[in-house]
Amino acid sequence: MTEYCNCVSHSYPQTVFLLDPVTGQSIDPSLELLGSLNELHGMLEIVGLKYDESSRSPVRASSTNPIKVEKYQWDKSLLSDETLRRICELVILDYYLLDFEPPAACLDQVTSNIASIGDVSL
Repeated sequence: MTEYCNCVSHSYPQTVFLLDPVTGQSIDPSLELLGSLNELHGMLEIVGLKYDESSRSPVRASSTNPIKVEKYQWDKSLLSDETLRRICELVILDYYLLDFEPPAACLDQVTSNIASIGDVSL
């Protein structure tokens, strides 16, 4: 029997969560700053908070948790180029608006879509 996950929200592009929860038509007006967790130290400084380096884990906990590692193994090499292109179509907004690097299988697709919007280069 196949297991199904009721986790639709995990399949949405991340940019969907930036939309106004009332209208869904524009960026949520309560958002004043957007950044990557890779830039957390600098982002906290921007808003006047001190970053405690001692609280930083050198490795994401989910990548070392034995249960998650066993149950949720991920190896992109197991995905066909066609599957990667279909995933890229689904989350293409994230490539447009966030600094996410698309997989090689769909780099041309994302680049040409962005170029068709305007004079934009990756």
